[in-house]
Amino acid sequence: MIRKNKNNDFENSDFFSKLNDRDKLYFIEKILKQNLNNKWALNQLGIIDSKYNKQKEIDKQQVSLNDDRGKRGNGWRRFIKWIIVFFVVFFVYLSFFPENETFPESSGAKKVSYKWNYRDQNYNLNLTLYKSSYDYYVAENCDSVGYDCFLEFNSKDNSIDQLVSDLYKVGRKADLSNDKLAELAISFVQNIPYDKKKGQAAVNGTLKDSNRHPYEVLYDKKGKCDEKSFLIDAILAKMGYGTTLFLHKQDKHMTAGVKCPVQYSTYGSGYCIIESTQVSRIGVAPLSVNSLGLASVGNSLFSYSSDSINLGSVIQGESVAGEDGNSYQSINEIVKIKNDIEAVGRALAETKNRVDSNQNTLSMYSRQMDIYKLQGNYWSYNNLVPVYNNLLNETNNRINLYNQYVEQYNNLLKQYYW
Repeated sequence: MIRKNKNNDFENSDFFSKLNDRDKLYFIEKILKQNLNNKWALNQLGIIDSKYNKQKEIDKQQVSLNDDRGKRGNGWRRFIKWIIVFFVVFFVYLSFFPENETFPESSGAKKVSYKWNYRDQNYNLNLTLYKSSYDYYVAENCDSVGYDCFLEFNSKDNSIDQLVSDLYKVGRKADLSNDKLAELAISFVQNIPYDKKKGQAAVNGTLKDSNRHPYEVLYDKKGKCDEKSFLIDAILAKMGYGTTLFLHKQDKHMTAGVKCPVQYSTYGSGYCIIESTQVSRIGVAPLSVNSLGLASVGNSLFSYSSDSINLGSVIQGESVAGEDGNSYQSINEIVKIKNDIEAVGRALAETKNRVDSNQNTLSMYSRQMDIYKLQGNYWSYNNLVPVYNNLLNETNNRINLYNQYVEQYNNLLKQYYW
């Protein structure tokens, strides 16, 4: 029980100092209701108010301090996050751009000679390659990165530049146009021996070795379908052509492609197919793939024959790892040759049928004349002789025409198949 003195004055009361601020305010309120001018009550109210404002300022400073600490904490967290992002981007960059890695100094020089035939003319060139560069690309293991890796050369490696330069030199001596130079380059790769052992393992699903980089194909002088296609792509891209890769998943086969007029392109993709495992013209699609991974090519442009193995889905017009560039316009020439072959082929068939029919008729006339001669029926015999001779002359003329068609047909095939 709180006891007041007779003057209601708590100034000398010990218990007041032990009250909390809320109880103190309660009693101060009571006193001020009785006397608004009570100095002690007003003084105590001022003390409590000053204490409250001071605590409020302390709380405010604490909040500000906490905010500053939070901001400093957030700043450190942001800094650490950016450091992590930087290193992630840096290592990814190194993975996709091997030229930023240390490229070895050239050592272990190896002179590699190549010989091939293009349009009945023999060509040869030599490249100086290096074991140190070869080991670099072997260790790179592009299979773990993707197709782009197979089409990229370290900036310090000028092997493709040198190869293209040499191809230009030998091609210009033969007065070849740009498109013919591209054909010469493709023929160069097609004549690099096919790796049957590795190709068979790839078809059977037992391949353990990684795919060769184009540098390795040049160094080893052999490769399977995708490895040689990578090399064709790299060379044509360096020559300025638009390129792509066609992937035939069902038969585990790959072909290269060069940009060409869409109306003549393979599968309507805007690119003309290039088979790397056999010598064949641009735009000649493979008919089938055997157990070694070797393609069989015919004279059919742009589509497979009805009795061929279906090569499965292809990437149409989508460059897996190539770049856009110039268009191979000589496909028009190839299409014209193909159409001429088909036209001459039809004329050959028609002429042969007519010659065969005439020869059968001549045989019949000959037997009939023998019968007339035995019967002594010279009137009928003499009447049939000019008919026989006229048909014989016509047949001989058709035989001469047939032989001309054969020569023309063979010349066209020679142009068509390089």
